[in-house]
Amino acid sequence: ILVKQALSGRRGAFEELVERHRTRVFSVLLRTIGDRDMAEDLTQETFIRAYRRLDAFSSEVAQFSTWLVTIAARIGIDAHRRKKPGESLEQLSEGKGFDPPSESRTERGAESEAVSQLIHASLSRLPERQRMAVTLKHIEDLPFTEVARIMGCSVHSATVHAHRGRKQLAVYLGHLREEAAL
Repeated sequence: ILVKQALSGRRGAFEELVERHRTRVFSVLLRTIGDRDMAEDLTQETFIRAYRRLDAFSSEVAQFSTWLVTIAARIGIDAHRRKKPGESLEQLSEGKGFDPPSESRTERGAESEAVSQLIHASLSRLPERQRMAVTLKHIEDLPFTEVARIMGCSVHSATVHAHRGRKQLAVYLGHLREEAAL
């Protein structure tokens, strides 16, 4: 209904769509890019592109959120390709981009933040299709039918990409499991 209202020129309809979907779009882009500022810029770019192409949206083909995340995913993939390969990992291993915890954080909070950054760096190491499948399925909690639609592949292929991505993340993060067992 909001899409139709936005197309008919109702003021505020598209702004309401932006408010409803901004968090999910930003989350997908942040996990794809790994840079908060760039993810914010790309979130704006996603909504600008969606607004310009709003007349191409068809509710018979996909839900608006799926269509929008597809745009975000493609923008994120394009931006990630323009980044230097392995940039996030190098930054993390050299201490650049690693946000050391402030003294006001608890030790547990600092450990949690460090683990979160390691997980993000490991996620950025995955091949693009695996990273997208893992992000959409296990972080954004989308069903595989939507993951497949966004990725432009079969449900089986999306499932395989997510499975392989999870397996590779387990290899990258195996030391965390060992430390937690101690």
